[in-house]
Amino acid sequence: MSAPPSEWERLGNVHYHRRHLYSFSDVHVDGRNCAAAVNGGAFAVRSSAGKSANAAADSTRHAQQFTVYSASGVHLCDIAYQSSCELVAHGWTGEELLVCVHGDGRVVVHDLGGRKVRDARLSFSRREDEEKSGARGGAAIVRCEVWGGGIVAATSAGAVFLVADVHTEAPRVTRTKEDASARGAVSALHARVTPEGTAEAIFARGDSVFAARERGVRSRRLAGGAPVRLCASPSGRFLTVFTSLGKMLVVTADLSETATEFDAKSATPPEQVAWCGDDATVMYWPTHLMIVGPHGSFISYAYDTPARLVSEVDGLRVITSRGHELVSRVPDPVVAASRSARGGTSPAVALQDAAERFAAVARGSTPDDESDAALREARALESAIQTCVRAACHEFDAKRQAELLRAARFGNSYLQRKPRNVDCWALHKTCAMLRILNAARAPEVGIPLTYAQYCCAGLENLVKRLDARKHHLLASRVSEFTRGRGRVVERWAVSNVAASSEPDDAVLGRIKPKLESVRGMSHGKIALAAHQSGRRELARHLIDMEQNSSAQVSLLAAVGADETALRKAIESRDADLMYATLLNLQRKMTFQDLASLLSRNPQAKALFVAFCRRTDVELLKSFFYSAGETARGVQALLSQVFRASDRDAEAYVWDETSASLCGQASMMYGKLKDAFHERVLDETQRLIRLGTETRVENALGGVPQKSLAAIVKRLVRDGDLKEARRIRVAFSMSDRHFCWLHATVLASKCDWRALEALANERNCPLGALTFLELGERFGAPKVELAKYLAKLPNTPERAALYHEVGLEDKVTREESQPFATKAAGFFGGGS
Repeated sequence: MSAPPSEWERLGNVHYHRRHLYSFSDVHVDGRNCAAAVNGGAFAVRSSAGKSANAAADSTRHAQQFTVYSASGVHLCDIAYQSSCELVAHGWTGEELLVCVHGDGRVVVHDLGGRKVRDARLSFSRREDEEKSGARGGAAIVRCEVWGGGIVAATSAGAVFLVADVHTEAPRVTRTKEDASARGAVSALHARVTPEGTAEAIFARGDSVFAARERGVRSRRLAGGAPVRLCASPSGRFLTVFTSLGKMLVVTADLSETATEFDAKSATPPEQVAWCGDDATVMYWPTHLMIVGPHGSFISYAYDTPARLVSEVDGLRVITSRGHELVSRVPDPVVAASRSARGGTSPAVALQDAAERFAAVARGSTPDDESDAALREARALESAIQTCVRAACHEFDAKRQAELLRAARFGNSYLQRKPRNVDCWALHKTCAMLRILNAARAPEVGIPLTYAQYCCAGLENLVKRLDARKHHLLASRVSEFTRGRGRVVERWAVSNVAASSEPDDAVLGRIKPKLESVRGMSHGKIALAAHQSGRRELARHLIDMEQNSSAQVSLLAAVGADETALRKAIESRDADLMYATLLNLQRKMTFQDLASLLSRNPQAKALFVAFCRRTDVELLKSFFYSAGETARGVQALLSQVFRASDRDAEAYVWDETSASLCGQASMMYGKLKDAFHERVLDETQRLIRLGTETRVENALGGVPQKSLAAIVKRLVRDGDLKEARRIRVAFSMSDRHFCWLHATVLASKCDWRALEALANERNCPLGALTFLELGERFGAPKVELAKYLAKLPNTPERAALYHEVGLEDKVTREESQPFATKAAGFFGGGS
């Protein structure tokens, strides 16, 4: 597979070679009916389009049929579907998804397995476009190109749109900014991916080329004729323009400079324009292919069958009905390591010769000092080793790779100080990488990755592509060099579960050892695939193998094992997981089923009650009533009555709703034969309704606790004694309690005269000692305190009280005459 130097073609000061990759037998490729993915990807061949079988019934239906092959010509899948409009373009995204765009805006996306990923109708017009085109459904698509991240489309109204993430549920459709001077139809269209990863539309109108995005547009008028073909280089730095006068121009991406101008001397424009890496432009006519270098030099290759060109980062793939070829520039390390390219004088060639002579001696040949002499002449030994290693990376022939690596290993043994890029570990990694590339290039796999493409795409991308082609064993072995082996095993297991017809035990026995070999691997997708395939027992075993409690509970809920999910959540001792499971069950199940489930799980029931007590008391009441726990339901009802206000946590909000709830609670206690709580709640209801009366509510403004005592005290303070006595009678308040509240209010107002009058009433139930305590608490004068002390019986205790308040008893015989005189004078002055 490696082209010898004799087959290299010189283009300027570099070499190009055409490498044959694979041969085809039953593939029919036409340049217009074939589309291929980059990086050695698959290609799709469109069958002859025609009307569907029921064309008489529906003349607007079109049958779209595609056959997908790997790069080696191995059949991957067939794709067929019906459309109401002609196909405008089809191509591949960077994820190897086949995108088909129809004139009515319908976009259909399939994967390598033939599964439909996306089927949607996108809008490529605005209202003014509809008025211009006269179509209610919007302007039709007349030109379209598929690029790595989406599509670029031109409509019959002259508008150009960019679509990103076309395979997702919400593709981004962006209309590019228009140049005011641009008029006419789009004659050529292409998409350029910028170095930043964004895309811009490249299109031609008249004799000008435009580069447009959503917020900006650049244009340039070309002197070589009207552009008819456009193509951007893989890096996005250059743009090829073929004009109607047969001129090929290479301009910079900003359209400011012309790098190359070449006269193709052909009145017929090429069928395809592409790039061979970033170094040369390629033009294809039905009979030959022309590669044009930077300075106007060119080489040609003849083709007698139709071909499809695919631009790559380091070359050009040519797909025909006979086979698959790769045209690329010969890398500099390969040229330096070639004996015939430079006359065998480079250090890398000398190192190879020395290694071969050393191997001959090891096989028993006569020793020769020329080996050491050759090594002494190779002064740049380190450079020679690097050249051999890099040349081996670019080679496709395994035998040639082994020769170069053996020479590098031989030279490495002569280095006293081994740099990091040529040490044994670097050689080991190179060998591993070449084994991976050789396995991917095998015809049964059919991914002819070059070294440059491998460096750009990465190893994980290769693993995904192998999985998509169902080469799970190879993907698993390759993934050992990355951290993605778990994903490979997971996709392999899902494929086995979905496609196998064996019993569940046999499938589990086959996939279980692989699953256990990956530490910490989740079995969620595999269990769901088993459940969707009707393998209930297999799904249950896989869920039991799941080590993550959260994932296990989620899986059980997904497969409908609600009670088991709740039990597993409780066993995990994770409060967040328990609450999440309860909320999920509450959304899924009816209230009766939920109550029945919780009644069988006391721990879950306690969590549910605690959660509802803080968030949804109504739900808690309903749950208790349905469970037959009426008493706990009434308690939940009372928690609504005595709820704290927003402003003051110590103040209850008492309104008509609270009164109604108290009435309901009283009735419930009546059914439970609980007379005490029934009577208490009935009085509470009456008290709440009393507090909501306008007269009382005005009097209680600013009083947080609206209890019966608070209401009576506020009415007495405001002088509405008649209303206070009415409330006292209505709520059967005792005389002693009412009198004590009355006396407390008078003492707090320091109305000592009224307090004395209350104490002197004939039926006052309070004694003198109570009035004495109130007076002392609220700072009554000593003369007032003496009035109540005098009413106490003549006992030692009264003498002690006199002493506490700072007075002396007149009848105390032990008092001194001077003090008695002063006390008599004091009492006389105060009377």
